[in-house]
Amino acid sequence: MDKKQGYKSLEGQVSNVNEADDEINAPDISSGKYGNAPMNQSKEVPNYKFIDVSVLSTKLKEQEIWVRARLHTSRAKGKQCFFVLRQQQFTVQCIMCVSEEISKQMIKFASR
Repeated sequence: MDKKQGYKSLEGQVSNVNEADDEINAPDISSGKYGNAPMNQSKEVPNYKFIDVSVLSTKLKEQEIWVRARLHTSRAKGKQCFFVLRQQQFTVQCIMCVSEEISKQMIKFASR
């Protein structure tokens, strides 16, 4: 009995590894939207305005905003990544989920 249960648990682990490999080898729909960026060095003038974390509120709901902050913590959970951005003494909790624009590979990168 113990051997059968051991084999069944190994089969489950192998299928989980195969599923993870399939997700990693899948085409990356977020390619070019994340990764280690080169230094900016003011080569171009950005056409966006950064918003301080301290002024974030529900008034900015449904708007695209830019925040310049440090990554305080990150944690991946399935197809989601929870992370906290910190700017001086202010923090904001964020979530990133796999979607039509965000790939599993991007979630994995963000969690590291």
